[in-house]
Amino acid sequence: MPVSFDMGTGLVGSVSGSRRWSLGADKKWFVTGSVTASAGTTHTSGASSERFTATDLRGGVIAGRTFADRLSPYLLVRGFGGPVMWKVGGSDVTGTDTHHYQIGVGVSLALPIGLSGVIDLSLLGEQAASIGLSWRL
Repeated sequence: MPVSFDMGTGLVGSVSGSRRWSLGADKKWFVTGSVTASAGTTHTSGASSERFTATDLRGGVIAGRTFADRLSPYLLVRGFGGPVMWKVGGSDVTGTDTHHYQIGVGVSLALPIGLSGVIDLSLLGEQAASIGLSWRL
């Protein structure tokens, strides 16, 4: 019979770095590489209160072209993995992602006053969609 557990409030931390290279005579083509290490931990409640910890190491590459100095469509490839560790009923349980890659597309748009918007769609592997807005200080 399945047992249900509730996730409590926890902590998450990450460290990321990226580098962009401009290519071609007009410098409109680009390749950006990135790496991120992250971890999160919480307690679960249900039959017993146990610690739940997830870690992830992720690397990615996007490649695309910038049009009119504002619009940058791109292709993306990412690989990642990390164990999820949990103790259930006194026994250690370890899991991981079903897929360890993402392949997809995205677009970023440079907006006035230092704002940028991005839409990112991962269509193969781990499927995901994200929308972001950033402001350069």
